[in-house]
Amino acid sequence: MAGEIESLSNSLKNFYPDKAFQAMLNLEVPLRKMMKANPYRVGDGGIVKFLAYMDTAQNVSQIADGGDLPTPGERTEDQFTLNPSLFSGTFQIGEVTKGAANTNKSAFNSGELTRRIEETAEDIAKRINVVYSGTHGTGRLGRVLTDGASNFVADVPEGVQLFRVNMPLEARDLDVGGAIRDSFSNQKITAIDIDTRTVTYAGTNRTLVAGDSVYVFGTYGIRNANGLRGLVDDGTFLTTVQGLSRTTYPKLKAVVKGNSGTLRNLTEQILVNACHDVRQRTGKKISHIMTNTGQIEKYIEFVSPDRRFNVTGSTPPTYVTGYNEGGLVHVAPGINAKIEINYDIVAREIYLLSMDTFFHYEAVPLSWWDKDGSILKPTPGTTGNYKASYIASIRSVENIGCDMPLANCVIRDLRDPLIADA
Repeated sequence: MAGEIESLSNSLKNFYPDKAFQAMLNLEVPLRKMMKANPYRVGDGGIVKFLAYMDTAQNVSQIADGGDLPTPGERTEDQFTLNPSLFSGTFQIGEVTKGAANTNKSAFNSGELTRRIEETAEDIAKRINVVYSGTHGTGRLGRVLTDGASNFVADVPEGVQLFRVNMPLEARDLDVGGAIRDSFSNQKITAIDIDTRTVTYAGTNRTLVAGDSVYVFGTYGIRNANGLRGLVDDGTFLTTVQGLSRTTYPKLKAVVKGNSGTLRNLTEQILVNACHDVRQRTGKKISHIMTNTGQIEKYIEFVSPDRRFNVTGSTPPTYVTGYNEGGLVHVAPGINAKIEINYDIVAREIYLLSMDTFFHYEAVPLSWWDKDGSILKPTPGTTGNYKASYIASIRSVENIGCDMPLANCVIRDLRDPLIADA
């Protein structure tokens, strides 16, 4: 028939190539798109190895005329390990939908197939940003405060910020090396109450314990990608980063500005001190500041000063409220850092970053999981037959890293409106 699409798989590739997915991905992943590409080679088992320069040789001296030159030596070197992580999303369409999509009128301008593809890509993007921005390398989404009847209240500061309805969960008694708590495995979220931080799940009620760690089902203990909370940390969340011990190499500890658990408001003095501290320890200059909306509100309340304008002539100045994207800026000698919003950064935290110390390793860009040229594959049934539907998957293989954590800072223990701090 004239106008029919001969190959739906080829047409999907043409209308949704890698570049189209990358555009959808970057809209939802602000941290990822700011990072430089990674040039390091891949070793055995897909593990990326790269040198870590821990300390310079310091072969310097002040000598008398005719004296001996400093003794030559080697700088301290070790090796970082980066494990690429597989992110994937799958959607399903029925035979009728597939048939209806096989025309030039309904395939790509609108309709269910288009929505499913774009929803899946955006869901993957959100998942990647949750991992990179809100977790610390173990994939933990939150912690249990109290148990309820087929629900639990999430503890702060993570709260319910990283959870989504329909997300399957599992709970562990330890963040690393723990066991599943009371068979709480593959429990799907049915509702989230943001105000009370209550997560309700389907299925049999399970007994959770305060302090239990909660993850997406099936992700515990696998190659979880690095997260900002682990890379910019002093050992509170991660004692080992990229395969090296922070105890052995203190320079792998980032600058952490906490307040021993006592909450305080964000002030200009805290920001100035953080920039000074990073500069004194490493000589690096902060290039970006990243936080969630709660600290944006606190910045406007406590940091950004009121402005008064003298009226010249007869025209009064125009006053506005709110702020523009990129309009909140912190300056220091050599620093002009915009405060950028990242909706998956955990409450009570603000990150001051030297972005040239971060890198993004992308082994496989976000694209179709395509085998033998066929994107849509029959859906296996429970009786050994196939269903009258098709499945398709999108995936990427990637990770982020930091080769100089000490050049970055996190400010913690800040009062935050996101979790109703006074």
